[in-house]
Amino acid sequence: MFKRNSPELKTLTINIIVAFVIAVFFALGDTALDSIGFYFGLSALGIGLIDIPIAIIVFIAGSNAYGKAFLISAGLLLLLSGISCGSSAFFE
Repeated sequence: MFKRNSPELKTLTINIIVAFVIAVFFALGDTALDSIGFYFGLSALGIGLIDIPIAIIVFIAGSNAYGKAFLISAGLLLLLSGISCGSSAFFE
């Protein structure tokens, strides 16, 4: 789907890693790792919503490749947030 060193893959990988790290820190602070799915969903939602204005700014700056990468990343993170929050609410 993505080429090996494409901007889309780099941006998506970094955003998912950041969302997972944030979720782990919040779950450890909550002293219960059973809610890591919920925290991952919330952090993915936050990062996905931040990616949209970043994409607009990058498009205005003239980098179409990275603007497209941030939009793809935002869409996939928003999709992941819905899936993980929905499944964690269903299984708790």
